[in-house]
Amino acid sequence: MKALHILNGDATLHRFKKNRLAWCVVSREVLFEEPVNHIATYHDFFYSRSKWIKDTYNSDLAEYNQKVIYEFDRLKSCPRYDEVFCG
Repeated sequence: MKALHILNGDATLHRFKKNRLAWCVVSREVLFEEPVNHIATYHDFFYSRSKWIKDTYNSDLAEYNQKVIYEFDRLKSCPRYDEVFCG
């Protein structure tokens, strides 16, 4: 049985890598904070979020692209799994 783990941040990532427990994706997006409105396209959604993160936290857009969007892109292209665990 193949399992996909969607990790809520980096806290447990090292354990997954070290023990090769399963294929995992890290969600580093703070979706519980503003604004998460209905946006028509994937690209527009992340453009809106990255702009808000930059303006709110004075964050680097390249870092956002690398650490956040890259992981979500991995989710879009991952193979099918029998089970998906989030947390």
